[in-house]
Amino acid sequence: MKKATFPKILVVTFFCIFLLSAGGVYADTIFFPYIASDGANVTTIVSIVNKASASGQHLTFIYRYKTPSTPIGESCSTSSLTRPTVPNDLITFDVAGIFSGGNAMYSDTNSYGGSFKAPVAPLRGYLLVTHSNASGSRVDVGLSTLEYGDTTLYGEAVLLDITSGAAWGYRAQNRSDLQTYDFTDLSELHLSTERFSSSQYYSGEGATLPFFPLNIWTTKLFVTPVGINMNDTDYVATLKLVTSKDSAASRIASTASCGGDQCSETEGVFTRDGISLARTGSGAQTVKCMGALEIESFLDATQRAQIENSGGWAILYPDYVSTSNRASYVNVFKLEYVLNNSTYGGTNNNAILLSEEEAF
Repeated sequence: MKKATFPKILVVTFFCIFLLSAGGVYADTIFFPYIASDGANVTTIVSIVNKASASGQHLTFIYRYKTPSTPIGESCSTSSLTRPTVPNDLITFDVAGIFSGGNAMYSDTNSYGGSFKAPVAPLRGYLLVTHSNASGSRVDVGLSTLEYGDTTLYGEAVLLDITSGAAWGYRAQNRSDLQTYDFTDLSELHLSTERFSSSQYYSGEGATLPFFPLNIWTTKLFVTPVGINMNDTDYVATLKLVTSKDSAASRIASTASCGGDQCSETEGVFTRDGISLARTGSGAQTVKCMGALEIESFLDATQRAQIENSGGWAILYPDYVSTSNRASYVNVFKLEYVLNNSTYGGTNNNAILLSEEEAF
């Protein structure tokens, strides 16, 4: 894995030098890999800071989403809107329109000409925000006068359950070396190439995934397969829980190391006491564009019965997918929560970005 980093850095460095020598294109884009709303009690509050110094700017917001009736194997719908902005602007809105009707919140006096809310509710999806002109075409807005001039947009999201009073959040991702809809360079996103690269399935990849007792806690995975042209492309990723894999194999579909067959692996989970529970058949789950998976969807009845009261753990792996639109990596949040549980003080939740390597 690490051996492939040096040539990649050379390519990226050369391309960045080329951009700078040619004047550069700094129409920055940020990526919110998961948003959700039910239109009434659950929403995502989005905040965006525009550090670009040019005047006459606009931001285009591209929603890619599914409604609850859309299966995880189906494509996303796409909707976009464009709004004016100003240098050093802070915009906060909720995608469901519950607060301020989806307009800018918290006494924002700028005139944006309309709301920012998503086109439908309920929904699950992701959001791209990019510099553009008034018609929505991406434009060069120049470098920021502030630190990190090539990342002129910054974003945060808070997913809020109003009724239960629960929330969790994350930072938007920004690929700083290229200003495109390409979010595949994990080193620039501070995401680990050792964990969720599904196009090259290395033995060192995968994320350790512990989970609490199933009869008390709910554990869900919010999955967004990622590649180039995220503004209009549906990528596919397959995830599974495993307890072992052929450590000598460089990739699950590598004919050189596996003799033309898939490399050996064992789907399953470990109990809290370290006992391996192999499953009957495959529990692999394939997600297109984005989707939500409960941990139970990976387990068979025997596994569920043995860990229901105690919890367990496994390695969450991206399987190699033989298709042209396979993801370059997979963005996975683990959400775990209890609802109206007196032992844990009512409703509580926690979210972890499993594909994250470092924060800064």
